Amino acid sequence: MTKAIHFINRRDGVHLHGMTRWPGDRHGYRSCCWHISEDDAASLIGGWVYFHETKAKSASFGGVILGFEAGEGDLADRRAILFRADGAARDQKWRGAHHGMAMSSGIVDAQLPHELD
Repeated sequence: MTKAIHFINRRDGVHLHGMTRWPGDRHGYRSCCWHISEDDAASLIGGWVYFHETKAKSASFGGVILGFEAGEGDLADRRAILFRADGAARDQKWRGAHHGMAMSSGIVDAQLPHELD
């Protein structure tokens, strides 16, 4: 079953923090760096990632997860998310953990029509 995950990711000016494009692929992005276990990362490949400025605001960006890479330097204990941006990720509501300190929803099951396709 397809999975999804939501993250709080604030902006550095106009760009989301830690977000870079893959050279030569206008839809490919890398978002660094997140606390995700190896097992959770494996279950998320092919699923969806959503980035929100706050849990109360709809997602401003996201897409289909293609894979993960280890973080670098001080972030070596975290993972970078490699994903293909998809407009269906925009304006999606936060699902999952709602407590005040939650920076991630945790893994949630696919429920939205675009996630089930």
